[in-house]
Amino acid sequence: MFFIYLNRMKNLLQKLTTAGMALSALGSLLVLSKPLNAQMPPEPPQDLIDFTDLTKDRIFVGTGDTEIGNTVDISNGAIGALPNLVPGPISNGATDTSTGLGFLSNIPLVPSFSAINGVPQINPGPSTTVEGTIDFGDPIVGILPPQQTFSYGAPIAVTQGKFDSSNVRFYSANESQGGEVPNFIDPGISCGLEAISADAGCLAGGNSNSVLFNNPTDTTNFSSLAVGNGITGEVGLQPLQKAVEDSIFIRDLNAGAFGAPISCQLELDNTDSFSEICSDNTLTLPDGQIGGDSLDTPTNLYVKLDKGFQIIDIVTNGNDLTMTNANFIVDGHEDSTVIFRIEEGAKFNINQGNILIGDMGIMNMNILFYSDTEDTSAFNFNDTVFNGTSFLAAADEAGAVVNNSQGCVQYLGDKLNFQNVDYDLCSYKAQVPENENEIEIPEPGTIFGLVGAVAAALGLRRRKSNHYLTEKQNPMNKQF
Repeated sequence: MFFIYLNRMKNLLQKLTTAGMALSALGSLLVLSKPLNAQMPPEPPQDLIDFTDLTKDRIFVGTGDTEIGNTVDISNGAIGALPNLVPGPISNGATDTSTGLGFLSNIPLVPSFSAINGVPQINPGPSTTVEGTIDFGDPIVGILPPQQTFSYGAPIAVTQGKFDSSNVRFYSANESQGGEVPNFIDPGISCGLEAISADAGCLAGGNSNSVLFNNPTDTTNFSSLAVGNGITGEVGLQPLQKAVEDSIFIRDLNAGAFGAPISCQLELDNTDSFSEICSDNTLTLPDGQIGGDSLDTPTNLYVKLDKGFQIIDIVTNGNDLTMTNANFIVDGHEDSTVIFRIEEGAKFNINQGNILIGDMGIMNMNILFYSDTEDTSAFNFNDTVFNGTSFLAAADEAGAVVNNSQGCVQYLGDKLNFQNVDYDLCSYKAQVPENENEIEIPEPGTIFGLVGAVAAALGLRRRKSNHYLTEKQNPMNKQF
């Protein structure tokens, strides 16, 4: 009996010694912010963070000089609000909303959305599971931008060139007035040049029949857009100018140094027939085409991002990237951010197509399309709806030409031309992802910390966290 007693005491002493070692290890952990084996999602480079910090508050940044013609030119529409249905009629001047009534019939069917006689309808969408690849969720969804909303934000910068508008509603007010324009930015249009109509002035392009709504409490109250009332001249915009000029560095970033998408699925003609078109950080379209048979049977491209920052190069083998009767849906975690780089020398054309975020948590400020093709229509869009997309034309004398479009967007380039557009601001913001692997260390000396350490030392088992369950095992965890 005595020997049994000694053995029990020996075993207890060994366990207590182990517990003491565990407490010592716990003390070391108190100085750590995350486990030794924690994997942080990839972060964007600091140069990109600095760039988006400068540009994130503006919906349009036009950087061309007076030699390029009108740097920013807008005819018919609304900026800083989406006053109508989306898709739906596009604004025209102060009170008329008749422009673009046929626009609705030119928009491809969006997964989970259709329109019958202008009334939104629910579309069951493709199959919830793509055999042999991944589960996209139930169902695959393209999220349209908010409709009939008034942010009173989306200021415009014309850094060194000319501005022109006609029949445009500008909804713009500072935060102190109830709008969304930061108080350090002038509402409406900021010009680097003097706000005069002379050849050397910002308004040399002209300005007619455009109005300013600057009272967020009264969406019917407006006045004529004019110098001192929505137009401000001789604003120091040199940092913006330099940021866009220097953004060519994005082409030189090594995509392989960051994250890669989980999957890129091209679905043909809304038939549930999918093919994987991504390999690592490259999305390959041999002929550059994303095209469906019709508006009712569009081709759908679904890109599911991993967490953190990633770059995807779109390879088109010397062809322009062209979307026709198609949807491009980008989905992922709320911390997923991506830059799609258009192939050098290629334009990005859309005719009757949409680019939208999905419904798995991705934010509407996490997607940038980058081009350094030297063409004033490097981005050439007709009959489009966007939600959460930013477009950067980084080359000299490059820009965008857009006709008939609605959504939440941002454009940056030397020459920006818009006709029939209702747009609100969704700018790209490079952000450092949160580390979900970080653990909260109990305060030293707390009973819970002591009990936890001793319990671990004594071999007590704990429940397995749901974090390790798969999506099928844990269907409520829809994001990942």
